Amino acid sequence: MPNCIFLCECRYEYYFTYFGFYTLSTELVISTFVISLVTTFVESLPISTRLDDNFTVPLTSFIVGKLLL
Repeated sequence: MPNCIFLCECRYEYYFTYFGFYTLSTELVISTFVISLVTTFVESLPISTRLDDNFTVPLTSFIVGKLLL
């Protein structure tokens, strides 16, 4: 599953770079890969009985993104 997420994110990054919103870099691609791996791990955790993954996955993505970017 993380490969599919990562490939979709790379496509969006290329799309936004093509239209000049930002410059694509290796650091951005690696950060995107790490964020997709961490959020996939958080989604697979068996804590769905206490916390909804619709809350934990975006929160994790935000926190890891802020730390990496």
